[in-house]
Amino acid sequence: MNVKTNRAALFASAVFFLMTGCPGNNGDPALQGTVEITLPTFFWVGSTLAANVSGLSPNAIPAFQWERRIGASGTFNAIPGATAETYTLTLADDNRQIRVVVSSPGFSTSIPSEPTATVRRLPVADQLEALREMETLPAEITITTGMPEEWLDTQMLAFDEGDEREIEITLTGTPGDVLRLNNPGFMFALGRNVTLTLKDVELRGIANNTSALVGVGAYSTLVMMDGARITGNVNTNNNMQDDMSFGGGVLVSGRASFVMRGGAIDHNEARVGGGLVNGGDFTMYDGMISDNVARVQGGGVRLIGTGNANMFGGTVSRNTTPDLAAGVLADQSATFTMHGGDISDNTAGRVGGGVTAFGTFVMESGNISGNTAAEDGGGVAVAPGGGIFIMRGGVIADNTAAEWDGGGVANGNIFTMYDGVVSGNNAGNEGGGVFVAWHSTFDMRGGRISGNRAAWGGGIANGAGTLRISDGIIHGSNAESGDRNTAFAWAAVGNRRRYDEPDIPYLAEHGRFNGNDFERVGDLNSTGDTIEVVNGVLISPLSLGVDTGGAWRPAIRMSPALSELSLSRTIFDR
Repeated sequence: MNVKTNRAALFASAVFFLMTGCPGNNGDPALQGTVEITLPTFFWVGSTLAANVSGLSPNAIPAFQWERRIGASGTFNAIPGATAETYTLTLADDNRQIRVVVSSPGFSTSIPSEPTATVRRLPVADQLEALREMETLPAEITITTGMPEEWLDTQMLAFDEGDEREIEITLTGTPGDVLRLNNPGFMFALGRNVTLTLKDVELRGIANNTSALVGVGAYSTLVMMDGARITGNVNTNNNMQDDMSFGGGVLVSGRASFVMRGGAIDHNEARVGGGLVNGGDFTMYDGMISDNVARVQGGGVRLIGTGNANMFGGTVSRNTTPDLAAGVLADQSATFTMHGGDISDNTAGRVGGGVTAFGTFVMESGNISGNTAAEDGGGVAVAPGGGIFIMRGGVIADNTAAEWDGGGVANGNIFTMYDGVVSGNNAGNEGGGVFVAWHSTFDMRGGRISGNRAAWGGGIANGAGTLRISDGIIHGSNAESGDRNTAFAWAAVGNRRRYDEPDIPYLAEHGRFNGNDFERVGDLNSTGDTIEVVNGVLISPLSLGVDTGGAWRPAIRMSPALSELSLSRTIFDR
């Protein structure tokens, strides 16, 4: 289709002028005026038509009814609900002509416009080619899928607009419409000042691609709405020096944006970031990033560089990697803030089933649950040397570190807990709830750690790190076996043990360690026992425990002096 040469014919306005002023059969005057259909720059399914009325009879109140017909001589029929001054062409208008009829109460006749040319449902590639031929683009453009299934070569959405205008393109279709990639590379590559919104359309990649399916360049924006899907793309590029090896579904460059309000990014694969690699700004309100695979790191989402992410809703789930960070990975200079939503049911072959933080992860709310790591950090892994995990709320629950440490959280650097819940997590070795590794710090200022299980330290296991507890509740955790090897720098906040340890000093009704008082509260029987520590500092190798019917059940075990524990107002409840 030659847009330029056919523009006069394609975009001509239709005019009908009623000259007579004779009254109708019922005695009411005939309506006078001119009705034109103002055609948009692009005339195809998805375009919006406007009725332009002029010279209308005095006191007339125009009412609009859009109509369609098949062919040039068929009968026009009213389009249900199309009674506004504008009308957007739908798939039902394909191969039809359109007109608008204007009427008014108190007038005996109505004014029909001339019909438009026949509406066409053009392939997406042809619509985009028409855009490129335009000397000046409109600010808002709607592209509608031309058929249920189309094949596309790479589409570069980059336009030379000297005035730096922003161009907004909406790509929409009927649910179930599929655009398939025809050749290796991006299906869509977004250039500067372009916003692409996807709605009710599926983008499907290929099994031997060399890049992500969608590339979002600097100063551009990708928006996903309900019904949008990015799927089936396998980025086989394993060159670590090539940026194109990043991302299976979407690659967002620095200074670019991605807003996810719905839809799905699923069943994609890449060396890193199976679903999404973000180096710009990513905001997730709804939708799903699921069932993606990273061959090395970041099954669902990976933040690179100074990438920033805010998650308010939606799910990151069922993503996998044989190495680390199955759900979300934040690189050293990146920040991920979780305000809501779910990171769940992800599986890592080594470390970090749900979240891995080399940079900063802030949890305000939401759930990190049901994730699994074969080794450490079933729910969260905080990397040594720079990882920071700040928990202000939310729930970390029912995660598993199958073989080693930190069913809920494996902390290798800094973990600060102000509020929230860590519960129901399991570790094969140490720290069902939290494991504090060598040279790391866990600062508990509130919240609750409860109902976790591990071989050692059902609630918290301190592996020669620094453990500071100033507020919060630790209760109901379970450790399966005993620690009789005090050669390791090790501590456990476990609250229940299934063994006796007569070699640990027994703390009776009142005890004093390094000038700090610890008072036993309650009957200290098999249930409901509580120990409250007020302004205490316990330095290893000291122990705090309870006697439950003759069996020693240590609540805290510190050994040897490499471990440090600070306590002020924390409740340990079996």
